[in-house]
Amino acid sequence: MNRIEEMILPRLDEQSKRFFRMEVERTAQHRRYKVYYMNKAACDLYLAEIETHKKYVNIAGGIVKMRELMKTVFPSCG
Repeated sequence: MNRIEEMILPRLDEQSKRFFRMEVERTAQHRRYKVYYMNKAACDLYLAEIETHKKYVNIAGGIVKMRELMKTVFPSCG
């Protein structure tokens, strides 16, 4: 959440910001939390920004995992 809200959204134009759809969800205990739903364009924008910080181990591992998830969610994009 923080990466999207602090690192990515401030750098985008209004049209690109629409790729990141924020909604408020509820847990089983009725606690509220924010979620961003991202299409492929949003995932690509996210990865492009995050890759500039891949020298950090936790971020580098997340990049690999996200690319694998994207292959599952967006199979036609390889």
